[in-house]
Amino acid sequence: MSYRFTDTDKWQDGWFVNLKPAEKLLFNYLCDNCDIAGFIEINIKKWVVDIGYTKTQIEGALKGLRRGLIYSKLNDCIFIRNFLKHQKNIPLNEKNQAHKGIIKRFDKYANKFNIDNFYEFIEGALKGLEWGYGIGNGIDNGINIETNVVTKGNKIQESINYYKREIQEFDNEKYKTLVAFLLGNNEINEPLEKCLLMKHPINRKNFDKLLKKSIDNGRKLTATILALENDQRQKKPKKIYDSFSMTISNWLDNSRK
Repeated sequence: MSYRFTDTDKWQDGWFVNLKPAEKLLFNYLCDNCDIAGFIEINIKKWVVDIGYTKTQIEGALKGLRRGLIYSKLNDCIFIRNFLKHQKNIPLNEKNQAHKGIIKRFDKYANKFNIDNFYEFIEGALKGLEWGYGIGNGIDNGINIETNVVTKGNKIQESINYYKREIQEFDNEKYKTLVAFLLGNNEINEPLEKCLLMKHPINRKNFDKLLKKSIDNGRKLTATILALENDQRQKKPKKIYDSFSMTISNWLDNSRK
């Protein structure tokens, strides 16, 4: 019989405390039944039997847990973001015999999750930089998601990877702060989806001009971006939403001239 650590501080963590009872139970179940790296294949039928909830309740609980999980490309497997941290296995050491089995799991799931470097994947998971795929209605043993959601998720991930490359090449603290803001270090503690999906990214070449443009217009760039994101999430009237979208787009267009 194997034993695992449980973090008792989770009962003081705002995210966990605010989960619904079914979500808390499912989260604990996933942590108990995932492999030693934090991966678990989605098997709704088995979870229904083990937990005693209905299929609909399980799917609803998964939606509530979205911020704590990363889904595979086909949405048939889950990686628990903080599992390795709570099991006291961070950082991983390739020379550590106990860690070699964990590292093999990342090799096993590399294709499912597009893992090129498991160190970067874990770092992104811990910082909330990765963006999980949306969840739709359950079908058979897994969860079905619409194709356009997966496409959007891929575009967001590509944008995240782009910005991470930019800050490696551009040693500018203000730019790094902006990128951190876009990728989750903000008021909603999540990647800013709308900005990450924009056709033209805020790259190191247009950053200074874009920042100056925002100051000239009497607005903080971060405040404008966040307002754009909030309008989309709150489904504000299209004209209001478009005004913010056009503002950022116009600033980007002007910065490239």
